[in-house]
Amino acid sequence: MRKGCLLGSFAQDLSETHPEIRKSCARHFTGWAKLLKQDLDKAKAKYAPKAHLDTNSLAEHFIAVFEGSIILAKSKRDPEVLEKNLRHFKRYVKHLFERDL
Repeated sequence: MRKGCLLGSFAQDLSETHPEIRKSCARHFTGWAKLLKQDLDKAKAKYAPKAHLDTNSLAEHFIAVFEGSIILAKSKRDPEVLEKNLRHFKRYVKHLFERDL
């Protein structure tokens, strides 16, 4: 966990003082969320076609879990924090798709 995520670090450390870096980070996070959304849309169509599920919001939630977990893991010097939180997120998503909202 020595390095973490450069994009997350830039967003956290420079967004208030460097508007162009903030905008660039926002574009990259948006692009990442769009890629995740595509996969989530496919999973929703296959496993929960009737679900009222906001896949874009879920994609952004994953990014928040991932980036926040990196920060926690770095501060605790414990890489297992990231693994544990990703397992929680996986269980959460599986539950969403199993319920067929």
